[in-house]
Amino acid sequence: MSELVFNNLSILWTSRYDYNPSWKLNMHSHRDYYQIIYSIDGGAKAYIDNNTYSLTKGSLMFLKPGVSHGLDEISEKGLKTLDLKFTISDSRLEKVVSVIKEQFVTDDEDVRATLEAIRMEGDQENYEYILYSQLLLGTLLIKLSRLMLPVNLNFPR
Repeated sequence: MSELVFNNLSILWTSRYDYNPSWKLNMHSHRDYYQIIYSIDGGAKAYIDNNTYSLTKGSLMFLKPGVSHGLDEISEKGLKTLDLKFTISDSRLEKVVSVIKEQFVTDDEDVRATLEAIRMEGDQENYEYILYSQLLLGTLLIKLSRLMLPVNLNFPR
């Protein structure tokens, strides 16, 4: 096998945000990349295309390219999130992630831990970071896909 596992993923941005109650994210979209916003604590109203959600602890927004999204009505205690932006350059992997819902709540602590690990690796900015982060992200995407379809997910070949 000559290609690296998950070399079809490119992490563009990873961050941890603490939003205060007066903050608002106007509706917008990203044409070329995916975004994951995971709520560590606090709450807000989340808008994804024409849908409105309550963003609470453990909520995950999975935003595909071109999907409009925004946030407002940040709770009095604020909103703490992990944010990840990335591209996928493999149609098979895009098919795998197509089953991930745009918003859901998970109590799976491994999801948060993996997002935290990707963010912490991002501080290193070296070749090993890239390889390890790609592996972590690929593993996370498969895990999220399986959370949507817990019965024997058939991956495309």
